[in-house]
Amino acid sequence: MSELEPTPQLPDNMAIREVRFPTRIKDALFAAGLKTVAEVREISDEALLRLPDFAKASVCSPSGPLRQIEGLHGGRISGSS
Repeated sequence: MSELEPTPQLPDNMAIREVRFPTRIKDALFAAGLKTVAEVREISDEALLRLPDFAKASVCSPSGPLRQIEGLHGGRISGSS
């Protein structure tokens, strides 16, 4: 099975294992019990940043892997008002 690039068009029910995230990010998401794109979209930035080995750039950077699936947090970036 080939992995898909992270984009806002990914369906909510898509498994994280089917998305082309860096291994470090996938491992952290799996360790947190997240399994679908919807669960990643619903979790807060603060909760993501508390995950072990999770880089702030993955969450906060507009070009970060998790921001690429967004359409989620309304484009909000952690720490902004």
